Amino acid sequence: MPEDMSNPLSRLFADDQQVDLELLAKILYPYVRLLKSPARVEFTAEGEELSLRQKLLAYLLARKALKESGLIETEKTSPGEIERETKWSGGSIRPTLSRLKKDRLVRSDTSEDGGYYIPNHQVPKVGEVLRVKGDS
Repeated sequence: MPEDMSNPLSRLFADDQQVDLELLAKILYPYVRLLKSPARVEFTAEGEELSLRQKLLAYLLARKALKESGLIETEKTSPGEIERETKWSGGSIRPTLSRLKKDRLVRSDTSEDGGYYIPNHQVPKVGEVLRVKGDS
């Protein structure tokens, strides 16, 4: 919808397709580095200190950054793919993703390119969760 500055309601509309790249980089910087070839996520020492819940959120945000950078086709990912890429226990990943979904920080999609992802409008909230020390 085009922005009509004469309409006071125009500032209420948001495009969920857009993500604030500056905010995304600011949130992720202490916790991860993105590698280009092959495209993957590497946790920093500070990132390794996060709880599994926070690590999953950081990982999913990092996938969003990889997608926005054109290095991967979709940010959506499965628990199995997370387990393969991170070496974290699938038995811990799945229930944690379920809790994150219940908390509405993460969504899952059952379409062809389905998987777990963080909706763009939740990026600021996820940033808040990552800043809390000892979050579980």
